Amino acid sequence: MTDPQNKSKELISTLSQLENAIKDAHNQTFLNRDSAYYYLQRAQKIVENNLQERAKVFNNLVNAWEKTRFSKGMETPEKKYFFEQDRARHFANRRPDMTYLIYDEQQLDMEGYLEKLKGYMEKYKNNSF
Repeated sequence: MTDPQNKSKELISTLSQLENAIKDAHNQTFLNRDSAYYYLQRAQKIVENNLQERAKVFNNLVNAWEKTRFSKGMETPEKKYFFEQDRARHFANRRPDMTYLIYDEQQLDMEGYLEKLKGYMEKYKNNSF
């Protein structure tokens, strides 16, 4: 199973790489627009790779869980699924499905950031100074 502390370190490293790519693009904007655009593309790839890795790891965890357990939230004819947050403080209680494993990353909205970055890149590519 993936160590949550290592995943946090990987996420922080990824965000640092993203920040550096954006900084490099900024630094190149008035020096070399092609180089600046290259760094924007690099930033895009960093986010895309992060999202792909998150999906891959999450899907592997769900598949491993479901080999021995019912899907979280699955009902049986005898027992209907009921989700209610209780006062206990534990990760699994935050969501009714297994997305509690990636909830914090989802809150960063990297998908939204990627879409905004692509829109900015399109404007940047078509804008000449």
